[in-house]
Amino acid sequence: LSNALFDYCVLRGADLRGSVLNYTNLIRSDLGEADVTNADFTDALIDKYEIKSLCETASGVNPVTGVDTRESLRCEEQQYYKGSGNFN
Repeated sequence: LSNALFDYCVLRGADLRGSVLNYTNLIRSDLGEADVTNADFTDALIDKYEIKSLCETASGVNPVTGVDTRESLRCEEQQYYKGSGNFN
């Protein structure tokens, strides 16, 4: 699935276990509840809110590329808006 164009695709609940999705365009695609265990998303284009959702369950290492799924999604590097101040 590398170098594929999945713009606006509904992949909700898809079984992407062990997939190699390098350089794949997944902008505006629905990846909710997809199983991405052992998948490699290196340099894929994915909406930030989808990355956040995928990172909640992402795990494993791709058996073909040896890339950690969470690292390929850049889970630890993502920053999300947390508000503009401290409110009690």
